[in-house]
Amino acid sequence: MSRRYLSTRWSEDNCRPQCVACNIFNQGNAQAYRVALVKEIGEQRVNLIEARARQETCKYSAFEIEALTDHYKKEVERIAKEKGIEL
Repeated sequence: MSRRYLSTRWSEDNCRPQCVACNIFNQGNAQAYRVALVKEIGEQRVNLIEARARQETCKYSAFEIEALTDHYKKEVERIAKEKGIEL
């Protein structure tokens, strides 16, 4: 789903890299993105992302943003250590 939908903007299921051509020049190439996402996480989880984007609104508090930032910093450190990458 597009990043304009705040309820799914930071969803781990909706966060994947794209090449510049797909992301910028083809406005996200949504059809190909969806097909690849279904192959990776399954139709049910993709349908949930789509439903959340249309039905939910999301505004994070400062506390929630700080908690998410801490969580993902730890995740980056864990993955870097696991892969032997020095930060």
